[in-house]
Amino acid sequence: MALSNDVPSGRTSKGPALDAPPSPGTAALFTFFERSGTLLRLARCQLLPLHPAGTCLVRCGLLALQTATPRRQIVGFWHPGDVLETANLPALPGLAVSATAPAEVWRLRPQALESILTERPDLLRLLLRLSAIALKQLLVSNAMVGKLSGEERVASFLLTMAMRHGRFGSNRAEIDLPLSRADMADHLGLNADTLSRIMSALRTAGIIEPLGRHRLVVRDWRGLRDRSPLADALTTR
Repeated sequence: MALSNDVPSGRTSKGPALDAPPSPGTAALFTFFERSGTLLRLARCQLLPLHPAGTCLVRCGLLALQTATPRRQIVGFWHPGDVLETANLPALPGLAVSATAPAEVWRLRPQALESILTERPDLLRLLLRLSAIALKQLLVSNAMVGKLSGEERVASFLLTMAMRHGRFGSNRAEIDLPLSRADMADHLGLNADTLSRIMSALRTAGIIEPLGRHRLVVRDWRGLRDRSPLADALTTR
């Protein structure tokens, strides 16, 4: 069956998604970062240098914001096309930004960013919009961990990853998962055994089918949506 980037029916259309992929206009932003920034290539688990401060644009891969309070907790992600302002990161114990899979990140020094203010106000507006999307994603992540059951957290996470890393067919999606099960468990506030049981239950119910360690197929998109109270917010573009 052919897959595409079009989301299956069953979603709503109440405005921009909290985690919607950036618009095609982001290509101009990538070009600016490529011309004026520094490309950082990160291996899996490698930390992104947070000093000196700068503005980062994720080119590919996946970055995780992690803390140690007291154990490791992944509190949010930056996907390809997302913007990260290192100077705006909260002062949390053990805070770090790491790559959950090989990643490439363009980094701009503050001096280079200043030229956007005068030369490209359109790019400045786009930067602000992408920064706002990243903040909303973090708020949704906190809502998932703080308010939802284990199954609801997993379903919400898979919907999020589908919207950012998925290819869609009729009532189905194929999702790339550029992170380990341990990363996923740390993000959702679940232990490894609980996460494994939930994933197995979703598979038995015919909702998902794993395709190796870093890819799965959602065989019943509507069924997955029904398991997440945040489905409308997560799947609206």
